[in-house]
Amino acid sequence: MNRYSIGSIIGILLLWELLVRWLEVPKFLLPTPSTILAYAIVKSKLLASHTLMTFLEAGIGFVIGSLSAILTAVFFLWFRPLKEMFYLYAVILNSTPIVAIAAPIVIIFGSGMGSKVITAVICVFFPVLGPTFKSLASVGASEIKWMDSYHSSRWQKFWYLQLPFALPQIFASFKVAWTLAVIGA
Repeated sequence: MNRYSIGSIIGILLLWELLVRWLEVPKFLLPTPSTILAYAIVKSKLLASHTLMTFLEAGIGFVIGSLSAILTAVFFLWFRPLKEMFYLYAVILNSTPIVAIAAPIVIIFGSGMGSKVITAVICVFFPVLGPTFKSLASVGASEIKWMDSYHSSRWQKFWYLQLPFALPQIFASFKVAWTLAVIGA
C-alpha cells in the first residue's frame, strides 16, 4: 500500500466523521468511524472468538471441498461416463446463487457449525473442480504416448505426469476457493 492509498483512506474516514457530526445523522443510522472503533475495542474478545470460529468453519469447508473436488475430477478423468452424466449438473449447481442453496441447508441442518461448513464446501467445490479437471485432461498426447512407451499404468501416468502438470492450476483455484470458503462460512 503506497502513501497515496493510506492518505486517501484517512481522508475518506475523516470526511465521513465530519459529515456525520455536521449533518447530525443518528448513530443507529450511520455511526461515525470513531464509534465503530470504540465498539470494536470494547467487544474485541467477542469479535476475536467469532472470527476464529469463522476461520475454523471456513478451513474445514475448504479442506473437505478441495479434496472432494480433486477426487471428483480424478473420477471424471478416469471414468468418462461419470463425467458425461454429472459434469453438466455440477455446472448448473455452480451457477445457482449460494443464497438459494444456503437457505435450505440452514433449514435442514440448523444454524450451527454443520450448515456453515456444508455451505463452505459447496462454495469451494466447484471453483476447484473445473480447473482441476481441465488441467488433468489437458496433458498432451505426446506426453501420454511417452508414458505408454514405458508401459506405465494409469496410476503412474496420473501420479508422475498429470498431477504435476495440474498442480499450478489447482493451487491457483485454491486462491479463489479460500475466499469463497470464508464467504460461505
